[in-house]
Amino acid sequence: MKKMKWLGGLAGVLAAAVLASFAVMGCDLELSDKDDRAATASGSSVKKSIYVALGGENTFNLTSVQIDEVEKTISHTTLVPSAWNAISEFETVKLQQDSTVKFTFKQQTQGANAWNSWALAIYDKESVASAKGQFIRGDNWLNISTDAGFTGGLYVAGGSSAEGTWENGYTYETCASKLATDAVVVVSVTYDGTVVKISETVNGDTAYTTDSSKW
Repeated sequence: MKKMKWLGGLAGVLAAAVLASFAVMGCDLELSDKDDRAATASGSSVKKSIYVALGGENTFNLTSVQIDEVEKTISHTTLVPSAWNAISEFETVKLQQDSTVKFTFKQQTQGANAWNSWALAIYDKESVASAKGQFIRGDNWLNISTDAGFTGGLYVAGGSSAEGTWENGYTYETCASKLATDAVVVVSVTYDGTVVKISETVNGDTAYTTDSSKW
C-alpha cells in the first residue's frame, strides 16, 4: 500500500513537471508571437525589395537604366505617361535590399509649372492597386499616396514636402520646370532595407537629395 502511494506521488510530481514545462514553452511562444505581431504592426520589419518607377509630366528620352552599375533593358525609351499618376506607364525596376538604381535621361521638353518634372513611384508590391507607396516629384513634393493609386503611404500619407536639399546653385525652379532642354539628368535611388535615398544630378553636378527618414 505504501508502495502504491509512493508511485502515485511520483506520478503526480512528474505530471506537474511536464505541465510546468509546457506552460513555460507556451509562455515563450506567446511572447514570441506578440513580438512578431508588434514588429509587423510598427512596420519595423525589413523589406527585402521594393519597386521603383520613373515617370512624370515631361517627355524624357531615357538613355540608361542601371542596377548596381549593370545595364538593364529599357522598356520605355521615350517616357510620355498619359497622366501624372499613370504608374503602369513608368519605367519600373524591382530593387533589392542594399542596391542602387540609376535612371539616366535627357529632358526633351520643359514644363510650365514646377511639378512638370520627373517623378518617382516607390512601392512595396508589384500591383500598384494593392501596394503601399510614395509618389515623389522633382520639385520636392510628396503627392498624397491614395491619389497616386496606392492603398496608403509606404512611409507617410503624403501631401507634404519631401524635405529635400538643393546644391550647386540648383533650386526648386531649376530642378523642376526650368531644367535646360537636353540636360543629362541622373536620378538615383538606393535602398538599404528600410530607408530610401534619392539623388539627382544634372550634367554631372549634384542638384537635389532627400531620403525617406525625413518624411
